[in-house]
Amino acid sequence: MQWDATQYLKFEKERNLAVFDLIDKIKNQNEICTILDLGCGPANSTQILQDSFKNAQILGIDNSLNMLKKAKSKNLKNCNFFQCDVNCELLELQEKFDLVFANASIHWIENQNKLFKEIAELLNENGVFAAQLPLGESSIFHQELAKLAQKYGLNSRVFYALNAYKYYDILQNYFKEIQIWQSTYYHILESLDEVIEWYKGSGLRPYLEKLDESLQTNFIKELKEQLAPFFPPQKDNSVLLPMPRLFFVARS
Repeated sequence: MQWDATQYLKFEKERNLAVFDLIDKIKNQNEICTILDLGCGPANSTQILQDSFKNAQILGIDNSLNMLKKAKSKNLKNCNFFQCDVNCELLELQEKFDLVFANASIHWIENQNKLFKEIAELLNENGVFAAQLPLGESSIFHQELAKLAQKYGLNSRVFYALNAYKYYDILQNYFKEIQIWQSTYYHILESLDEVIEWYKGSGLRPYLEKLDESLQTNFIKELKEQLAPFFPPQKDNSVLLPMPRLFFVARS
């Protein structure tokens, strides 16, 4: 899938809420000197990590050159960025970290057990693995999107995210002092059009890439019609986008 950093960052403030909440859980941990930002995207999470752990050396990795170009353009102090396919190249980093931070990234990786095992191998003793991910499969948006995709002959996206119970069973194989929690954010957007714009930066992209321009227009039009009953305007005409997210923090 091709990513577009500019589209993704249209809602940077809203997307960063979960980053701040996750960092709040770990900022009082033992001194963190080396950080891996796994799936760093355009470095929105990297910048917050830099502000929170001012003396740490941070490596941001991502598979998207478009995202990495944006990340590098920020010229963040003590931060380096590297292209890496986490599915198969993670252990090629040959480094150890005090913190592996995964902001809205691990749900794109198919083999979650292999991923967690390799993350554990990358951590120093008493290192921390902190992650958050959207629970897209349970969202109205993705349920309606899957119905429309079927009509257009498109395969529905496979969600690799697991539930809290399955994640605990994997985490306890490699980590200790595990914390797991869930939060639902209600993002206040101006309209249903903004809901569509939000997902154009993430979950809609795999579908739109398979359609030519005219079909994309029709697809979006029909999707809005399906979604309208689920995103009614509030009294001030704004629209609330519910975004359930799963969090966990574990120590090696």
